[in-house]
Amino acid sequence: GAPGEPLRCVRRLDGGYREVLQVSAPAVLSVEPTHVRLRRASLPALLAAREAPIDVVSAGPTRDPRVTVDHAGPYRPRPRVLPPPASDNPRERLLALTGALVERTPPRVVVPENVAAAADELLAFLRQHGYLS
Repeated sequence: GAPGEPLRCVRRLDGGYREVLQVSAPAVLSVEPTHVRLRRASLPALLAAREAPIDVVSAGPTRDPRVTVDHAGPYRPRPRVLPPPASDNPRERLLALTGALVERTPPRVVVPENVAAAADELLAFLRQHGYLS
């Protein structure tokens, strides 16, 4: 969105439900780790973590007044409208409807060099798939 406009976000809930939220800046958001490679901590970091203090803070209000809930319910993506297959052969119709023989871009794992490169890669992906204009 444009600077100053609230961000429209989707939050996953239990049972397959999702909430659509409008969040005004500044905000901290996360991205689902479906394509993120897990990094392992080094042994010195693990040993240091055993002795690290953990600050305990009390929880604030459950709802931030800057966040408004647009809709809470099960996620229902819009169905894609598919043209009917041209063939009368059932096998060819099934292949056309499922896209089993269509060329696809294979998934890729991206390991950016720094935070700026990671942000650029994420924004490029969102633009490529129509989430950003």
